[in-house]
This record gives sequence, C-alpha cells and structure tokens, in this order.
Amino acid sequence: MIAQADHDLLLRIVEAANADEHLAAILERRRPDFPSQSEYDLALAGALASKGFSAGDQERAIYLQRRMHGQNPEKGLRADYTERTVAAASSNRGRSGLHIAERPIPPLGFVAAMTLVATHKELRRPIIFGLLRLGEILNLISHPKSKKSWLVAALALALATGKDFLGLKVAAVSVLIADNELHDETISCRLRDQATDLKIDLNALGEKLCVDVLRGKHLDLYDIEKYFMQLPPGKFQVIILDAFYKFIPDGVDENSNSAMAGLYALLDKMAARLGASIIVVHHTTKGNQAGKRPTDIGAGAGAMGRAADAHVVLLPHELPNVAVFDAVVRSWPPLNPFCIEWRHPQWHRVDADPLRVDGAKKEKEAPLTLLKFAETCFCETPEIRDVIIDRAMAAGATKTLANSLLRRAVAAGQVAKHSCGSNVPARFSRPKVQNDLNDIF
Repeated sequence: MIAQADHDLLLRIVEAANADEHLAAILERRRPDFPSQSEYDLALAGALASKGFSAGDQERAIYLQRRMHGQNPEKGLRADYTERTVAAASSNRGRSGLHIAERPIPPLGFVAAMTLVATHKELRRPIIFGLLRLGEILNLISHPKSKKSWLVAALALALATGKDFLGLKVAAVSVLIADNELHDETISCRLRDQATDLKIDLNALGEKLCVDVLRGKHLDLYDIEKYFMQLPPGKFQVIILDAFYKFIPDGVDENSNSAMAGLYALLDKMAARLGASIIVVHHTTKGNQAGKRPTDIGAGAGAMGRAADAHVVLLPHELPNVAVFDAVVRSWPPLNPFCIEWRHPQWHRVDADPLRVDGAKKEKEAPLTLLKFAETCFCETPEIRDVIIDRAMAAGATKTLANSLLRRAVAAGQVAKHSCGSNVPARFSRPKVQNDLNDIF
C-alpha cells in the first residue's frame, strides 16, 4: 500500500511529466546514457525543482522512483543522501543540465580545413616535454598512499624552476597546487624538505609556485570553476588538483562514463579560460593493476583515461620502493615506460626493468623436452642418477618427469648407461661424438 500523501505526489509528478518529455524519460528510466540510479536521482530532483516542487517533494520522489523500479529503495530513505542530491540539483550541479531543451547551444563553428591548417601551424607550447602541452589535461594515477603527492610536489618545483623532472625536460612556468587532502603544515614540511634536497631557494621563486590549501572547504569541481574565476587568465600555466576524488560533486557517479566525460569537459573549459594546463591527481581501484592497459587504470569510469590528453600511471615494481612510470599521450610520440625509486624525500629515475610490474603474470617456461634434456643435463663424464635428476629439476622439470625423461633417453640411445656391478649405482653420460670416419665404417 502507498500512503495517500505519496499517491497525491505521484499524481502531480505524472501530470507534470505528461507535459515534459524530458521529465517523463527520467521518471520512467528511459535514459540509456544514465548507467546508475544516482544519476536518475539527481536528474529527477533537478527536473522537479524546475517545475516548482519543494525540496521535500524532491526527496520523497527519489524514494518513490527507486521503489517503483526496484532500485535499492532503502537508499532513497537516507536523509543524508536525498538532502545532498537535492542540494546538488538546486545548484545546477551534476546532471541537472539534463533539460536538453534548456541547455545553451553554441553557434556553428566549422571552418575550412585550409583555414584551420593556415591558422594553427604549430602544436601547443610544451610544458613537460614528451607528456604535456599548454591547455591540456594530464591524469596522474597511482594506488593510495603511494607518495604520488610527493611526486606532484617535486614536479611543481621542477616546473617553477625549469629543472628536469625524472629525466624529462620541462618549461619554466608558474604553478598552483590546489590541495584538498593535506594540512598546511604537512605541505609546508614536504616542500621545505624537497626544496632543500634539490637546493632550491623557495624565497627566490616568489609566486612562481603557489599553494591553495582547500582541506575542509568542501569545494567540488563546479565550485572550483567559480572559485578560479577570480584568477586572471595566464596567472598560472599549470594548475594541479590533488585529489580528484574529493572534487567530484555530490550525487555524481564516478563510474559513469557520461558523468566523468562531463566533468572533463568542465576541466577543458577551465583550462581554456585560465590559459593553463591542468594536472589531475587520482587513485587506482583496489586490487592488482598489472596487465591492465594504462588508460584502464584509475578508480572510476574509463572515460577519465580517454578524456585526458596524457594519462600517467605509477605501478608498483617487484623491487622494493620502486615504481613503473607509464604514460599514454595524445600530442607526443609514445613514451617508453621507465622506473623510479623512492629515496626520501624524492623520487629518482633508476635503471630497472619496467616490465617487472609487481603482480604481473610470469610467462611459463617451455617444458623440458627429451632432446633438451639429453643436450643439457648430461656430461661426457658418467654421473650418477641423482646428479642428473637434480640438474633436470633445476631446469624446471618435476622429479617424476626427470625420471621419465631419463628412462626414455636411455631407451632412445640418446644417453649412455654405464653399469658397474649389481651393488654399484649406474652412471649416465652423453655419448661421445665419433670424429674418425674409420671408426664408423
């Protein structure tokens, strides 16, 4: 049974949906581009808000729609979730721009190919050679607590001074770190330790390197766009957002490709207005990342890896304190992966095999064949069985297989068996090669 108040509310919503196809599609869950119910919740709240429904009605409607479609209705009873979703929708966040008819459409902007080529004769200015150009978006992905923020701080110092970063040439530019995870004191201590280690005078840098500590301010990406409107274009050429998961707006599903593509479109808009490259620091999913394509590494939808111009991942190496630095880039030739080692307070590029990612599946060695057994496990000097078996096992054979190979090799004449009496262990050797033709004929 449904309460009378809920019944009356549903009638009002259905009446509004009959006159609005967008609301109807949301109410009936006919939006295949919405992979999660959370997006429907946010969209429903936004659509109802535009029709004059109260915040309380929007919250109840979220529960009722979840109940009608069997989409975890218990979540719709959580006041913290519904209040947060309605607040996000009322601020035009997330997917409240679902009202396609109300979304502003820019004027047509096509140009002749010859005009485009004549106008843009060069690629954009390099910021990190081999990785990043001005106005591009770069993802830096690694597992939690992997010292990626230390790496970001070292990158910021390199960019502010023009010093090489892990063997990569960089341009000298002004940098802003917007950090929503660490306290002021923690950031200060790390920058001081790294600058001292690199012999960099922070006082000499002035505003070439700035930090905005956002911890506790609860600013999401839509807030950040407005927040950065206060910055004059060109003030910073690189802006680092650390950490991305805390910039994701409430109600936005990070596993939704459409939602993440929308957030990266917002990052592009910010980069264009500010005249800056944006570096996004994010974490991996739980579990083993070995064997995945770099663009598939990172918590959330795959669109995050595809939407960025450069996608950098740090993967743990088999060696302790070593990581593999791998990247997929859009406007540069492919970058070969390399290894870096953590030695406090810096990451250092080291000569190690980047293919030895921790957790990677090892290729199985080819089984020991009869021919290989006969060629590699015997000498011309006769030896007892145990020595032969141990040698075969060291080559990857089991004890059972080694004994079987020995019997077959003797039977096939590939190995000579030397019997020395009933109480003396037999010995085995590789047959001697006859070099004298007279001995053969």
